[in-house]
Amino acid sequence: MMSHRVEDSGSEDVFLPKVSVVVPIYNGEADLPGLLECLEAQTYPRDLVEYLLVDNNSSDRTAQVLENAAASHPTEKITIRTPDGKQDSNVPTRLEITR
Repeated sequence: MMSHRVEDSGSEDVFLPKVSVVVPIYNGEADLPGLLECLEAQTYPRDLVEYLLVDNNSSDRTAQVLENAAASHPTEKITIRTPDGKQDSNVPTRLEITR
């Protein structure tokens, strides 16, 4: 298990565990830009967090929006998964989140 200790303002060590955040998405085309902005704004250490965005067989353009986002940011810690739980071989598996 990977963890991280940081000093807070009181000079005490703070334990930060590695976390995975699973975001199930169904027909979320309109909400995805805001979601991605929120993920970009997170302050948790990048090496300790991963985001799993799971498209639950949406009937809108959710999959296409996720594909476009992944294609334009191919290197970081957001993983796109298909409804069957497998990584879609046609979709880059990482989406960069930068500060």
